[in-house]
Amino acid sequence: MGNKKVEGLRRFANSLEIFSAHCLKVADKQGKTVPFVWNHAQEVLHERLEEQLKETGKVRAIVLKGRQMGISTYVSARYYHKTTMNFGKRTLIVAHQQKSTNNLFDMVKRFHKHNPLPVSTANSNAIELVFDKLDSKFALATAGTEDVARGMTAQLAHLSEFGFWSNGHKHMAGLGNTVPDTEGSEIIIESTANGLGNAFHQMWCDAEAGRGEFIAVFLPWFSEPSYRATVKEGFALLIVLYTVLSPRI
Repeated sequence: MGNKKVEGLRRFANSLEIFSAHCLKVADKQGKTVPFVWNHAQEVLHERLEEQLKETGKVRAIVLKGRQMGISTYVSARYYHKTTMNFGKRTLIVAHQQKSTNNLFDMVKRFHKHNPLPVSTANSNAIELVFDKLDSKFALATAGTEDVARGMTAQLAHLSEFGFWSNGHKHMAGLGNTVPDTEGSEIIIESTANGLGNAFHQMWCDAEAGRGEFIAVFLPWFSEPSYRATVKEGFALLIVLYTVLSPRI
């Protein structure tokens, strides 16, 4: 293997952003297959996760996101990179519905299909993508099942749209045993908001208050520049102030 190729592989292994742009393909909003170049929200999330990884040796993050910001895409790319660049990595993908789980898995399979440097696969099926030479794999589960990933051990877990999981607390108790508390392990929980008092809301409040090991990452819709529109000529901002008066007794 030539020195240039070795250097190229080293750059891909050491930089997820470079790997994403040069080796991974995604479907854009027009349905075209294009290189995965990060947007602003993905850059912000990556920075926060890498900061925690450097400080603690592992990632435990809960992400409150706006819609269609590519956060699931980023997490899928992050874990595809780690699973195909290392030996013995087990990655678990869990979403609230089977359709959503399948969509995330399809994204990973698209990564692999278009990767110019793919690793060997064998014995893969509808719920697993096995990289046999690395002894690594992706596995799927759905939060609608009674025991999510029971009996499985994974180092990386992507829990998608957690705010919509039923029995989220029960599932998290089981998933806590699935991912060992070891160096390099990661659990990334991401979701759009969905009411108050559910497992996602409670975990978010704890993380935001600094309770526990999860960090809170807030990515509102306006953090993505592509969702902003140019202000039209003649636009005037109307500010209305309301005063609430208590009834006199």
